[in-house]
Amino acid sequence: MIKKERIQEKELSKAFSDFETAMKARLIQKEKEGYCGWNDKKKVSNNNLLFRILNALEERKYVDAANMCMMLHYRNACQKVE
Repeated sequence: MIKKERIQEKELSKAFSDFETAMKARLIQKEKEGYCGWNDKKKVSNNNLLFRILNALEERKYVDAANMCMMLHYRNACQKVE
């Protein structure tokens, strides 16, 4: 049982690392295309991000949805610090 758990842990770690890499690559790509303002609620509201997340999920654009979830998470974390 211990060996199986370690294999699953390694597989999960690799899956997370691969997904993180894809997320970063997508953010860099979108920045090069001129997209900005994700951390400015005046440019992109939380409701707008939520709407975009749902659309991305419907279109099976999981990396885009994850990036926007990260943006909401970051905004929430910053509010608690301020």
